[in-house]
This record gives sequence, C-alpha cells and structure tokens, in this order.
Amino acid sequence: MLQQGTTGTNSELLQTVKFDALLILACLIGTSTALADHGVIRGVAVNGSRDQLPTSGATVILRARLEGQFIAVQETTTDSRGTFRFEGLPIDPEIQYIAGANLGEVHFPGPRLRLTSDHAQADVKIVVHESVAEPNPLVIRQHDILVQPRAGAMEVTETLLIDNPSNVCYVGKSSAGADRIVTLRLSIPPDFNRITFEKEFFGRRFLLIDGKLLTGIPWPPGRRQLKFTYVLADEKRPTVWQRSVDLPCSHLQLTVNTDRPADVQCDLKALRTTSEGAVSFSTTGAPLPTGYEICLQLGSSPIPIMAYGRWTAIAVLGALVYGTSVFMNRPKRPRDG
Repeated sequence: MLQQGTTGTNSELLQTVKFDALLILACLIGTSTALADHGVIRGVAVNGSRDQLPTSGATVILRARLEGQFIAVQETTTDSRGTFRFEGLPIDPEIQYIAGANLGEVHFPGPRLRLTSDHAQADVKIVVHESVAEPNPLVIRQHDILVQPRAGAMEVTETLLIDNPSNVCYVGKSSAGADRIVTLRLSIPPDFNRITFEKEFFGRRFLLIDGKLLTGIPWPPGRRQLKFTYVLADEKRPTVWQRSVDLPCSHLQLTVNTDRPADVQCDLKALRTTSEGAVSFSTTGAPLPTGYEICLQLGSSPIPIMAYGRWTAIAVLGALVYGTSVFMNRPKRPRDG
C-alpha cells in the first residue's frame, strides 16, 4: 500500500488487483444499485523542486478506499506534458479515490476525492519532489510536552510540529554500521511501558531499536504534526524525567499538571510560570540545539552529598594549601646564645 512518506519498489507496494475486483468490493459494502463506470480522473504531475515543471515518465497509481483500506486499481505513466488520465471508474459516493505519483523511491499522493453523478470527472494536480539524503533540513517549530503524574505512573504527551523548509524531500541515509535508513530519532526515556501515536501512519513506522524510537519515513517539504503519548513507571520520589532535543527547536514548552508547583524543578533555561494546578517552562531567546538535555524532577529531596563532594574536596585542598603557606611563612624565633 502506497502512502505519503513511504518508500519501496512497485513490486513491494502495489497489489495486483483487476479492476473488476473493485466492483466486487463495492458490493461488499452494501452497494445495492448498479454502479456507473464512466468516471474519469485526470491531472498533471509537477516537480515542486523545479518550479512546478511538468514531470514526464512518472508512474501514477490510482487507489480506491473500500472496507477501510486503499487498493491499487489502475496504473499509468505521465506523458511529455506531465499529464495522466484514468477512465472507466465506478461512480459512487461510497468510494474514495486517491491518485499518487512516484519520483525515485518516494510516493507522493494527491488529494482524496469522490466521483458522483453530478461530478463524474475530477482534475488532480500531484506535486512530487526530488530527494536528498543529507544534510538534514528538518527543524521543530513547536514542541509541547505535557507531564501528568498518575498513581504509580507518569503520563507524558508530546506534540511536535516538524518542518522541512527546503524544496526537496529528505530521505536520510544509513548510519555507520547500520543497514537501516533513519530520518528521525525520538529520544524519549527508553523505559516507557507503552506508547500511542495519534496517527496510525506514524505508529506503524516507528521502531524501538537500542532504546530509541526510529523511523525512516521520507519528509517532503512542509509541516507535519507528530503527537504521541507514553507512560513511565513512577514508584519513587523524587521522579526524574530526562530527554534530549531531537532536532533544532524554535520553541519548547513543558507543562506539569500538579497541585504542588513548588516541588517541580527543571534545568531548562527558560521562563517559569505557574497557574492553578499546573507549572510550565517555556523557552525564550535562541532556539535549542539538537541534543540539548532537558531534566525534570518531581518531588523535593535534599541534594545528595556526592553533589557536594567535588566542592568539599576543593575546599579541603584550599585549606591545606593555605595552612601550609602560613606554616612555611611564619616568623622564625631567634635562637638563644
């Protein structure tokens, strides 16, 4: 199945389904009347990385959504003007169509549409983009983190607005010693009990490897919202939550729902605000760089003695040096006789 942000060969992604099967599936969802089969979807594929120039020779795939999934029903190739055309399509408001074009190993879907008796033909514009493996153009425009302490657990919801401000699709590359292409790593605490993505698309494409959530989905130009929730065990106090920033981040806000704001500590160099039942930390000034470490502590506790160890040692050493200096420079008493 081809979807935005997926890669792979046609043999892996296309299902060999005769168009007659579409009529059979339509019957399965309760279509009681004969379907007209004179619908037309036509359009043009243009290259968004080259000033919207027509893209010739691109493979265009038409899929129809029936019984909750999209099935490839027709395939064609754009002509010298970048145009394509699908004919003989069933006209029924229950059937949702989507046409998408391939450029390289990336599939770029167009808008979803339906054919009805009043609108038996539809015009579509599909924008494809050229790919780049490096450098990584992705940035986080907004990163919101909501921490909600529960009985014996901590629930964390993160919402990232990820932007590709370039005019090319970022596809990433394999890291040293790895055979997996990675475009994004989520550095959330590895000891979470479960994680739920708001969109199933992302949930199917993130894998947990070596304690980090990884994905290799391509990122076309524009913005995408990535939202997910995970749960951490919280059986002792104080509770410490740590996380590093995944990409350069323009603005980050961390909010803790608590009735004890005085017990919330964070090393984020940011503006702290409190309200009834919540305390927030919000970045100001320069963007946070990739890898910036955020540490949140819930619950007050005395600073461990080891935290003082280095400074105690320095103080003791300084006292010894001072004492030795005083001893060596004390006035000498004259000898008798």
